[in-house]
Amino acid sequence: MSLASDLLAEVDKVVATANGAGAGAMTGYVIPAAWAIFAVSLLVWSVLVMQGKISSPMNEWVIKGGTFLLVILAAGVFYQKWVATPLLGMQSEMTSAMSGSGSATSVLDKIDARIDSIIRSCFAAMGELPKALGVIPDLPSLFALLVAAVVFGIAGGLLEIVALVNLIYAKLGLALVLMVGPFFVASLAVPAVKGWFFSWLNTCMYFVFLSVLTSAYISMCLSLAESFIAKVMTAAGVTTAALGTAGVGQVFAIYGNGLIIPLLMASFKFLIIAVILFFLGLELRSVASSITGGSGGSAGAGMMSMGRSAMNISNQRQSQALMQAQIAALKGGK
Repeated sequence: MSLASDLLAEVDKVVATANGAGAGAMTGYVIPAAWAIFAVSLLVWSVLVMQGKISSPMNEWVIKGGTFLLVILAAGVFYQKWVATPLLGMQSEMTSAMSGSGSATSVLDKIDARIDSIIRSCFAAMGELPKALGVIPDLPSLFALLVAAVVFGIAGGLLEIVALVNLIYAKLGLALVLMVGPFFVASLAVPAVKGWFFSWLNTCMYFVFLSVLTSAYISMCLSLAESFIAKVMTAAGVTTAALGTAGVGQVFAIYGNGLIIPLLMASFKFLIIAVILFFLGLELRSVASSITGGSGGSAGAGMMSMGRSAMNISNQRQSQALMQAQIAALKGGK
């Protein structure tokens, strides 16, 4: 198992445990309060009808009572079965469908394995290079291989970090929202605040689609990594071996150190693409929020806002300093 698999597996365990406990505690608080509100409203209605102040048919209250009972069941004993489990299942099933093969974790593991194989190949090539040349080690080539390994590691790390952040945020966020779900489901019974339920549902769907979009993002990153590996091999003239899957010693024995420069150039190109995809991954929260109307975060917009605020403060200080200098100059002239 990779770090991503281990971490996400632990997150899933925490989500399963916390969701049941938190929703159960919220249900224990909401259901008695809801019954109390219903009883008070029924009592008030009965008194007003007896005093002749209102005229309301009994069948209207039968419909209201049946609706209230259904809402209370959804917020109470059947909350996990009717609400929480379908939403959690939607997150996992739609994510698996989007990734095309297994879960988002499995695709993330493929990226991790591919980047790991490239790094291992670079270090293995450093050991094979002196043997292939049969002379004193070529220090520039060894340094180039080391730089390529580090750059590939940084690029892969950027892709994995933003994917993990989004996946964990989506899983924990949905679990936290579902923990307080009984309160918002029960709000359907009160017409004045039933809009709270739809806001809550939109937020749930935000976390579902954030996970789905992240899964698609991970699949794109995997395809890009594999494409760059193929380009490296093609640029070096390698047609029968595959870097990271075949023995690196065999590759260098056949093609010599002609593979080093294409590999180094490809590592920097991959880093540039990884940085672009990193910021794109941060903006997935804004995309999910715009789709669902939920209250999602936007790290990119937040950083831009902070940057603008810092620039505004700096400009204000410069303007104040300029005004003070002009005032001092005018006083000195007098």
